[in-house]
Amino acid sequence: MVVASLVLPGCGGDDDEVKREPRPRAAEARKGAPAKSGETSTKPVFLRKADALCAEAKRQVAPIAVAVAAKVAREDAAGVAAELRKALPIADRLLGRMRALTPPKGDEAIVDEFLDTIAKQRGRIRPMVEALEAEDISSIEVLVEELRQGNRRAQRLAQGYGFTKCGPVGLPAR
Repeated sequence: MVVASLVLPGCGGDDDEVKREPRPRAAEARKGAPAKSGETSTKPVFLRKADALCAEAKRQVAPIAVAVAAKVAREDAAGVAAELRKALPIADRLLGRMRALTPPKGDEAIVDEFLDTIAKQRGRIRPMVEALEAEDISSIEVLVEELRQGNRRAQRLAQGYGFTKCGPVGLPAR
């Protein structure tokens, strides 16, 4: 089986096809808005809050990743698909909570770019589940490569910004 392990967004076809909940981009939502109570104003505070959310999500995803690895070893595509479905609500919660944080002024664009990249990775999980269930090897191979490319991008963005716990989990970015 091609899938060695799969991206489980722990800190998510074509990038333009990713479904999003209707919401203004974080930067647009904050433009001209009064300061919120508890609004993040410094990068160290923002990073600490975001990394705490990512660490929590990674703890939740860890048993799923172990189960995926075991099912991959048994070449149990349906089992891998079932495990990946469990990751979807974790990814959705994390993205929602991350988008609710207010990045430091001037950092909105890079934080939005990182979160959009993670959302795209999350958006690849469902097509991967469907390909696994159909045992569609060619689609799995394409999705694995897209996930690797997305991981490289997410990792670059996360490290470049200063996240220590946020970033992709699963497929190596190599």
